[in-house]
Amino acid sequence: MWPNCHANTRRTMSALSLVHAFHCTRDVCPDSACAEAKQMLRFVEAHVADCHLRTRERDAPDGVPAECKTCRLWAALHRTRLVSATRTTAGSEMCAEAKPEMRRLLHRHVASCKHDNCATCQKLRRLGRIGLLRSLSTLPALPPARADFAPPPAPCPNESCAICFEQLGEQGPHWTCSVCNHALHSDCWSRWAIQTPTATATCPLCRSAASFRRYD
Repeated sequence: MWPNCHANTRRTMSALSLVHAFHCTRDVCPDSACAEAKQMLRFVEAHVADCHLRTRERDAPDGVPAECKTCRLWAALHRTRLVSATRTTAGSEMCAEAKPEMRRLLHRHVASCKHDNCATCQKLRRLGRIGLLRSLSTLPALPPARADFAPPPAPCPNESCAICFEQLGEQGPHWTCSVCNHALHSDCWSRWAIQTPTATATCPLCRSAASFRRYD
């Protein structure tokens, strides 16, 4: 039995065994320490029901007296309780509510457990998969991939400039709008860019602010 609230919690049972027994629902568990751990948890539950510090310290954090290690242990075990897959929002939320030391115990239990049908391990893994799938479902949808458009071909020398309406000719650099593909003399484009009233020079034909491609 648990003599009083100020006595230290007995440490004859490992914390991993207590966590396993707290979640185990089998009548006959293959874990040899499970039955003994369940018996100890019955003593802990009976102690919590009769703890005089719990009734005296109503303003304690979480309603659990800090001086009573047995009550603190029972509260920590309850924070690791696994809910069903239909009621949980994600496995990560369950871990966030548990204290760090209890999360470490659960991870150590899964890593060291050698029983294929352990209920605790199965629930942890199932919740982990559900949390991963739900986190992936909340990712923003990626925009459709844009096709890699080939650059417009070099303008024909016989093509007329969109500003001076003269033929581009074969000499001198030319500029082509990437939106409407109209070609301009380099000098004509420079004069137009200087005279444009807007902060960003636009195409004199389509009025887009798209960049121009230079052809020498």
